Amino acid sequence: METKNIARKGRFEFLDGIRGLAAIFVLIRHTGGLWNVEFFHSYLAVDIFFMLSGFVIAHAYDERINNGTISIFNFVQVRVIRLYPVYIFSLLLISIFLFGQMIVGKHFNSFELMQFASMVALTAIFLPSHVRGDNALFPINGPYWSLFFELIANFVYAVICPKLTKLLNVLIVLCAGVAMAIIAFRNGDLNIGFSWGLKSIVGGLSRSHFGFFLGLLLYKYHVAFACWCKGRVSHWFSIAAVVAILACPSFGTFNPWFDLLAIALVFPMCVLIAAQPVESESKLTGTLVLLGAASYPLYVLHIPMAKVLNQGLKYFPIPLGGFVFAAIVIAFSIWLERKYDIPLRRKMMARLGRRKITMG
Repeated sequence: METKNIARKGRFEFLDGIRGLAAIFVLIRHTGGLWNVEFFHSYLAVDIFFMLSGFVIAHAYDERINNGTISIFNFVQVRVIRLYPVYIFSLLLISIFLFGQMIVGKHFNSFELMQFASMVALTAIFLPSHVRGDNALFPINGPYWSLFFELIANFVYAVICPKLTKLLNVLIVLCAGVAMAIIAFRNGDLNIGFSWGLKSIVGGLSRSHFGFFLGLLLYKYHVAFACWCKGRVSHWFSIAAVVAILACPSFGTFNPWFDLLAIALVFPMCVLIAAQPVESESKLTGTLVLLGAASYPLYVLHIPMAKVLNQGLKYFPIPLGGFVFAAIVIAFSIWLERKYDIPLRRKMMARLGRRKITMG
């Protein structure tokens, strides 16, 4: 990364913080019963993830793909390795829990068992499945839908990267943005992309490609922005703005306008502000890095862990149960990233014989 701080640590601390806080908003959204609170626009956290993914991947792989240091196939392998250890852990956890429920309840037949097995098998290779009575792309763990669309955007990027001029990048963002706007007004908001149906699939593709390719553009200009801004705007403004957007209530018929404004204007500015060099480290920035490390495990594990811990959490009053659950998931996510995810990814990279490729 281009600043002294980034060169030293390989981290954008405040981007880590944004990612971590966005993941917490997703957790609260999907476990609302533990909090008795609704952050209506928290679904926009996914658009932040797409944008940050493009930004970080541009830093890590643009030059290497363009100069042939890493092939398209190797890039796809590295991206899958980056996601897979925690992904498969969460899939095993939720699969064992749901299968245990089926056994204890004795309310399944051979057809349902085969349907369950096929769903798990497809999910294991990042593919959606269709289960009778459930319209979700990934019925076993809903948040997987964004990983599916992100991998598609990653593959498109890898294929066109050598020819991805700034003009072409802008055109992709504009086309995806137009499609996203149409979907937003037809749906009433941008809370879409996680279910079957043409409108939802187009919504998922447009949201992922708009955010991801906009993130690529933001990376190209973040150094120039930092030189122009010269620290006049605090990094903490980006944190506050993202939290404010995700915590907003519904605005009824104005929701499409709000969503599009947030994704196309507020979030990009927040990314550029957060990507400015950090002059000095502190415990607060260290906390942001920890939140960033926990964000991905937290995102894919919060629903499985909510199901596993549900009975015990019922003994806590609202919203104490929510805080207890969040603390458990965050602590476990940090531990899992350090003790399981990073070591396993290193072993998988070594087996590929690509030790010189750093993990993205």
